[in-house]
Amino acid sequence: MWVLTPRGFFSVVQDRGDANRLLVRTRVRTDLEALRDVLPGLEPTGYEGADYPWRAWVDRGDWARVLEAMCEEINYSNFKNTVADRQGGSRAAIYRHVWTTLHRLERSVPETVTRPPLLPERFDRVIAYRRQFDAPHGGKLSARR
Repeated sequence: MWVLTPRGFFSVVQDRGDANRLLVRTRVRTDLEALRDVLPGLEPTGYEGADYPWRAWVDRGDWARVLEAMCEEINYSNFKNTVADRQGGSRAAIYRHVWTTLHRLERSVPETVTRPPLLPERFDRVIAYRRQFDAPHGGKLSARR
């Protein structure tokens, strides 16, 4: 499971030796350290040369509490801007790159799948693309962001 939050980026998998524990992996130590208010005993361990050089083992129940705490922290309407505010522009730029890469999934969805319409709301920035979505009444709704 990949979890991108204003606290950090976490890759979480089951511990190979204990199905009741999870291995929380990060690219940088500070991401794991950002969880210490929820998991005070968390001990980041470095593994030089590993694809995720920082790791910590947690019980499944403890990780569920971390996710619940992060859910309760959602007090923003724009994730990428919040990342920039809390972790800086460099991290926000990396997250934007991830967003752009994942956006390509929309092109891989078969045309037979009905997509929900994009409802116009207040947008903080103009994004230079235009998409058409099927409107629920059978017409076309053009949305510009």
